[in-house]
Amino acid sequence: SALSSLVAATVGSPLVKVASFSYGVRTAWAQRGNDAKPAGRRSR
Repeated sequence: SALSSLVAATVGSPLVKVASFSYGVRTAWAQRGNDAKPAGRRSR
């Protein structure tokens, strides 16, 4: 119903922001670690 979609929108939006922020932090942290020592993985 409209109420459930409203609740999903209000809860989902901050959740997406938190997920994207944590992804950015993890990516930056991994990049920082790769700068310190060469990683075994190859980037595409």
